[in-house]
Amino acid sequence: MTTRWTAVRVLRDRTAGRCLTAVMVSGFGTSALWLASGVWVKDLSMNQPTASPSTAYP
Repeated sequence: MTTRWTAVRVLRDRTAGRCLTAVMVSGFGTSALWLASGVWVKDLSMNQPTASPSTAYP
């Protein structure tokens, strides 16, 4: 079970903090690119059903 002190200890570690930040930024970027690709396909095809598979996660 994770306690508050465990989280604080992990966040104090500089390497762990950087890794956690990088994972969060990467996840945000991935989500933004998936959304942008779906909008782009819909814009190119002018068709919602065609754009739907581009936003489905594999």
